[in-house]
Amino acid sequence: RKFTTGIYDYTMATTAFSAFDQDRYPGSIKIQSISTEWCGSTYTQFNRIENGYKVELRSYFENEGDQNFDLKYSLTEDEIFNQIRLDPQKLPTGRVKVIPSAQFLRLAHVDIAAYDGTGKIEECRDDDFQKRSAKTYSITYDRLDRRLAIHFESDFPHRILGWEEYTGSTIDSESRTTKARLTHQLRKDYWRYNSISDMDMRADLGLD
Repeated sequence: RKFTTGIYDYTMATTAFSAFDQDRYPGSIKIQSISTEWCGSTYTQFNRIENGYKVELRSYFENEGDQNFDLKYSLTEDEIFNQIRLDPQKLPTGRVKVIPSAQFLRLAHVDIAAYDGTGKIEECRDDDFQKRSAKTYSITYDRLDRRLAIHFESDFPHRILGWEEYTGSTIDSESRTTKARLTHQLRKDYWRYNSISDMDMRADLGLD
């Protein structure tokens, strides 16, 4: 994600790695997330261990500093997107404990921990997708002012069509919504298209 706040920009990126064999290796194997803006960077990593995650945090904020600790296994927001593509029927519903997305944890400056919430899967009611066979998976937190809703195609390969995040602001009492929609798609071995001559392909993805 790239976005502007006042006179300076943010760049944030998260990668979540999941195994195809979720029966043997449930959850994420590794999650990495970075955030960079004009005064510094943060780096967060979750490495899967037997009963949870080994967490690393590197931050330019003095009160966060360098942290290394173990965290008991819980569902992570960042792995939900992968699980939808692999098998949405295995998404937990009802009362759940969830580790929020690494990007939310950094922007909100809340503890890296699992928080109580409710998971729900239902027919998609979003006007953008009602004419298509789509479902919505959502997580609503009890004590965090946050809700994530992900819309995806009911049929395999369960393409993700869009999502919304409803999150309270850290600077005022207003809640805000971030909305994402799938607009372009290419199925390519993208790592081969890394030269200047390949830049025309950016138009096929709707990129500047």
